Amino acid sequence: MIKNLHNGALVEPFRRLTGHSGAALNPGPSAVVGLAVTSRTCQSLGLSWQAGPGRTQRFRLQLREEVKSLNQSGLLKNESLGSTTTQHTINDLTPGRLYNVTVVTEAGGLQNSKTIEARTAPSAVSNITSENNGTSLRLSWQQPEGHVDAFVVTFSNNNTFLQITQSGDATEVEAYQLTPGSAYQVEVMSVSGTLTNQSEITVRTAPAPASLLNLSPSSSGGLLLTWAPPAGNWESYRVVLFDGLKQLVSTSLDRKTVNFSFPGTLLTPGRRYRAVVRVESGGLTIDSSCDGSTAPAAVVDLHIRHSDETSLSAMWNHAPSGSRDGYFLTIRHDDATVDTREVEPNMRECTFNVLTPGRWYIITVTTRSGKLNTSVSVEGRTAPMALRTISLSNSGVNSLQVTWEKPPGDVDSYKLTLLQNSVVVQIHSVPAGSASLVLTGLTPGTLYRLEAATVSGDLQSKSISLEAQTAPAAVSNVKVANGGRSDALYVSWLPAEGVVDSYLLHLEDGKRTVHMLAVSSSSPPECSFSSLEAGRLYSVVIVTRSSGLKNTTVVQARTQPATVGNPNAVHAGRDDYLKVYWHHAAGDLDRYVVLISYNHTILQNQSVPTGHNECTFSSLMPGRLYTVTVETWSGNYVSSVSTHGRTLPAAVRNLLVRNTGTADLNVTWSPALGDVDHYEVTLLFNDTRVFPPVMLGSDARHHLLSSLTPGRLYKIMVSTFSGPLQIAQVMEGRTVPSAAKNLRMIPQPGRTASNGGLFFSWTPGQGDLDFYKVSLSTRGGVSIDTRPVPKHVSSLGFLDLIPGQVYTVTIQSQSGTLSNINAVSGRTAPATVTALQADNGHTTHSLTVRWERPVGVYDGYSLQLLDEAGGILRNQSVVVDSQSELLEGLTAGKWYRVKMVTLSSGVPSLDAATAEGQTRPAAVQNLTVVLVNTTSLSFSWLPSDGHVDTYDLSLYHVSEATTNHRASGNRKEHQQTAGELVDRQKVGPTGNGCVFSGLQAGSLYRLLVVSWSRDMSSDSSVLARTVPSPVSSLRVQSSGQTNRLTVSWQHGEGSWSSYQVLLYDASGATLGAQTLGAEHRSHMFLGLIPGRLYHADVITHSGDLTNSVSEFGRTSPEPPTHLSVRQGPTNDTIELLWSGPASGDYDNFSLQWAPEDHLSIIPTHLTSCIVGGMFPGRNYNFTLMTVSGGGAKGDPTAKSQPIQRSVRTSRRS
Repeated sequence: MIKNLHNGALVEPFRRLTGHSGAALNPGPSAVVGLAVTSRTCQSLGLSWQAGPGRTQRFRLQLREEVKSLNQSGLLKNESLGSTTTQHTINDLTPGRLYNVTVVTEAGGLQNSKTIEARTAPSAVSNITSENNGTSLRLSWQQPEGHVDAFVVTFSNNNTFLQITQSGDATEVEAYQLTPGSAYQVEVMSVSGTLTNQSEITVRTAPAPASLLNLSPSSSGGLLLTWAPPAGNWESYRVVLFDGLKQLVSTSLDRKTVNFSFPGTLLTPGRRYRAVVRVESGGLTIDSSCDGSTAPAAVVDLHIRHSDETSLSAMWNHAPSGSRDGYFLTIRHDDATVDTREVEPNMRECTFNVLTPGRWYIITVTTRSGKLNTSVSVEGRTAPMALRTISLSNSGVNSLQVTWEKPPGDVDSYKLTLLQNSVVVQIHSVPAGSASLVLTGLTPGTLYRLEAATVSGDLQSKSISLEAQTAPAAVSNVKVANGGRSDALYVSWLPAEGVVDSYLLHLEDGKRTVHMLAVSSSSPPECSFSSLEAGRLYSVVIVTRSSGLKNTTVVQARTQPATVGNPNAVHAGRDDYLKVYWHHAAGDLDRYVVLISYNHTILQNQSVPTGHNECTFSSLMPGRLYTVTVETWSGNYVSSVSTHGRTLPAAVRNLLVRNTGTADLNVTWSPALGDVDHYEVTLLFNDTRVFPPVMLGSDARHHLLSSLTPGRLYKIMVSTFSGPLQIAQVMEGRTVPSAAKNLRMIPQPGRTASNGGLFFSWTPGQGDLDFYKVSLSTRGGVSIDTRPVPKHVSSLGFLDLIPGQVYTVTIQSQSGTLSNINAVSGRTAPATVTALQADNGHTTHSLTVRWERPVGVYDGYSLQLLDEAGGILRNQSVVVDSQSELLEGLTAGKWYRVKMVTLSSGVPSLDAATAEGQTRPAAVQNLTVVLVNTTSLSFSWLPSDGHVDTYDLSLYHVSEATTNHRASGNRKEHQQTAGELVDRQKVGPTGNGCVFSGLQAGSLYRLLVVSWSRDMSSDSSVLARTVPSPVSSLRVQSSGQTNRLTVSWQHGEGSWSSYQVLLYDASGATLGAQTLGAEHRSHMFLGLIPGRLYHADVITHSGDLTNSVSEFGRTSPEPPTHLSVRQGPTNDTIELLWSGPASGDYDNFSLQWAPEDHLSIIPTHLTSCIVGGMFPGRNYNFTLMTVSGGGAKGDPTAKSQPIQRSVRTSRRS
């Protein structure tokens, strides 16, 4: 590779040579031969020549701008060169300028010259920019330095080649008729003479827009967008749909697509949308758009809400979504439009009036939105007009005739319905042309109702009702009977054929009408007449009636003779005699016959004339029940009535009364003579019946009276009964008084706190008594107190007793000389424990209950645990020797109440000692850090076991010295030991996570989660650290050293604990690692290879979290080992030779010299070059450095320490 280094810059010479030979102006030394341009740049010309024959002292190089005569001024350069010089480079020239170059050969004061024309290469344009549209490109650039004759701009791609020439002062060009959306390679060539220089750029024309856009409703309810492809090239489409300013859809489509359907689920019916088709090509886009509306949604649930003879009302529901401008309604019959209506968009009903009755119509509801319509139709029919003129007449026994006139409107037929008692008998459908009909096969005497209606389609008009009736028939099979009654007759018959309104019955006595009775046809065909004369002959007349028509039937019958009234048989205070008497019978009769019988056997009978009404019977049995019958005779008919008569019974004998207890009396007797049905024992007190009489059998000889009032004096009456008759015997007796009952010994407070008391109460026994005697004694029988108590008192109190001790109370009920005793034992209530307290002992699931022992007698305790609502959670017994009890298995954080009762043989203390306590709330579980970064921490936990009111979250910034501290106790302790409070949050009992933001990077924090229940708490904490910030301004520098690299940086924000610096080679192998304190900002790696590329990582540590930054660096290469100089291939050149570094990596060498003349450097090898163009006699100092790095990858470049060599050129002789 050839390097031409000037002031550190790499220059590659042009190989293209231009020039011409100049003629000698005057004789002298030979002119140079082969004068030519060997290289050229925009600012330099490289020349070479050979000396002509003969002697040459030196060469003079002259440079002029192109002029017509050498005598004219314009000399730009005039340089003296050594006689051995054969090449020279002229620098600092104007690009694109045509120069005259003259090499003058001087010898002995004479000169000869050779002149050629040489032109520097023109400068290429820079800062090329482009403006484009679909078919044209405007290209502009910055005018290059120097001279340019013209610019040739070439546009090319696979299908197009366009070349445009512009003048040298142009700074833009515009190309037309290009293909839209195509990429073009553009070359802007600067032309100066025959030399060119060019700049290239790739530009692209904007794609052409899609055309013929159309956005219309699709059949699926959405919108269909179609378009025509654009001209030129494009890569893809992007279709965007807007609702106003809101973007609804944006999707990319293949270039072959020419339509896209927007689904209706995203759109609102009846709304206007804007669709944009964006053509994309190489990052360039162009939009074209169009508007379109979705079809409005049709109405739903369209139906006929109401119809009558002249109107139809249509009703609908609005579409569930979308917009509309309004509704347009049309009503049609066949193909003719009858009426139209326009209604507001919020209307849901429309009525069409003045229609023809019975006609079929179609109503269409069209939803309008802009120019789009959606229609739905419904069919309906107006009701036909009812008949106005109609009549129904009787045309015979079994037929009716109906006539009518046709009403206005459309009629398909007439419907005639004949009903009897609301039951359809006949239905006739008569064609519309008929006007009458005969109804036959009807039942005589029946009332019929005819309902007539007009029919049109499936509708019929309101019905018109008429009624008519046939004549009735006569009744048959009439029967009349008296049923054994003397004052009534019973009549029955078979109903008349057909329909009868009612029957009218007359009862006649001779020619006089006695009764008249109407019987409904719906009633049974029977009736009765009462209040008649006994034994009399009557005529019964039955008249059948139906709509004023009658038919009559007559029969005769007689009543039964009457019986006597109120017959009686009385004993007259005797036990062997009965007297019979009665009231005379009504009506006609011949005689009375009186019979007396017992057990269906007639014992005696007597015939009594009609003028008498009594008779007697004697020699009868005491207490016996006899049957007496009185017969009434009239002709062949007889009526009788019976009654019973009983003789008076006898009394019991030997009546005795004995007491057997507090509620019993035993009564005994000997049986009475004669017939006895039963005995009755009646108990009397103060001549008042105590209980209902007790009925006993006739064979009873004693009776025990129970449930009596104790201690009461009674009268006992024993009655002999025979039928309703009785006779009594009376005697006195007394019951034993009852003892007091329901004795209760209720513990009560004593006179002092160290005493016990008993409240003795009882329920008085039933019956009578005078007073009570109450005695109190110990269990051993020692009497303590005896008191008389009035009978109205039922309680008594005893104080100054021993708590928990057993006592016996005896109560004696006294009534007269009789008494009754009852006793009960009871125990005084034990004393209550003292100093009861419930302490959680800093536990979450237990309470320890402690107390002081009470005074008196006791044998244990009963302990109850209650929740906050008073519900009993636990009920347990505690032994007498215990003074504490541990309640375990409780819910953390819960408030409890403890009740303790002292027991003495099951008797509790009067008052329960109470204490309140609360378990400590449990701390949250599994408190962990779930997400960390440099500025925030996210935590989660499992909720506390048991009850928690709230969680207090406190985040503290802690130093490393307090990380092992465990916070406990109250909130103040938390704040003092956890560190500096950073943030605080409060979370409800269901919360299970939190996030703290805005934290310091790399810092250690402690989250304290305090579970609170009332005023008690438990806490759980966790340490967490934010990710440390990475270092900044990381540099890896050799500082001119070959075996070491210094890694330096600036501290990041926040906190950190240390740094770790790692060094890797190009393969990724770790060469070194060093951990540094937090205060360090650099580290040096030694023992590295010169000129080699390394990769350094600086890892910031904070606890166990890290953050890293990487950077590349290169050691300085070793310098060349030596630099030597020798004569070059020509007299005016030298050759520099050097050796590469003894070790390490390197890529190139850098050669500099001073003074900074325009020397020509021709590399001949990586470690040698030929230097030319030096001025004779000038001392040059050459500096050589090894270069490592650089190149296309942009790796860091490092140079070695320089080595120098001074060279002085020889002076011209």
